[in-house]
Amino acid sequence: MQQKRPLVLNGQEQTAWGYVINNFILRVESATIKAPLYVVIGITDFEEECPLPTQKAGLGTNDVSIRNPEVLYHFTSPVGLAVILHTKHIALTESNLNIREGNCTVVWLTSSQSPENNGLEYDNNTHTEYDKMSLRITLPYKDTYQHWVEWSDSKGMDKEYKDTLIRTANAEETHKAWYISESEISLGDILAIDNLATGVKYTVEEAKTAFPPSLIPRGRLANPIDELHDNRKPI
Repeated sequence: MQQKRPLVLNGQEQTAWGYVINNFILRVESATIKAPLYVVIGITDFEEECPLPTQKAGLGTNDVSIRNPEVLYHFTSPVGLAVILHTKHIALTESNLNIREGNCTVVWLTSSQSPENNGLEYDNNTHTEYDKMSLRITLPYKDTYQHWVEWSDSKGMDKEYKDTLIRTANAEETHKAWYISESEISLGDILAIDNLATGVKYTVEEAKTAFPPSLIPRGRLANPIDELHDNRKPI
């Protein structure tokens, strides 16, 4: 549901449409701005007037699935986030288009707010610093991002292998919410960071303090170029 209410935009109070995307990202539309504006808000009574949306793009009725989501999410671990903050981008990784080497690389995204059933399940034998289900990065949707189902088909992904990948990830439903970026995603695109384990929310600047480069073991940056320019002090 959307509610009209006075908001201060560019220093002027005006009537605007406000739509809460998640706990503290607000999508604002107004006749005086040419494009939607994303605003970070606190946990306020605004959420009571504009409840969180219950439908996710790609999950549910057909009219929902054809609409582009307002935001997408990238899930990562504490070490992964430290790498992102240090290198100033979300790096490309394996696309899993086939079982051979030489696949193209992508950034994995989803319109689902939950990390569950996306092939990220935490192994109890793995240290919590590598738990990819613990941190959620919120990003604004861009036209360059592609829906995985159609994208993988356009790349000629083998149907049997595709079905195996989905089944292995327990993603029979959630794969419908998957998106990919074929380019690195800049740190400046990040709207917010949520620690799903603790409930703590961070801006990028706050996260830099909470997840410093010292968390990153040597040799754990995402690609050789990042390693080449690694200027961290020895740990």
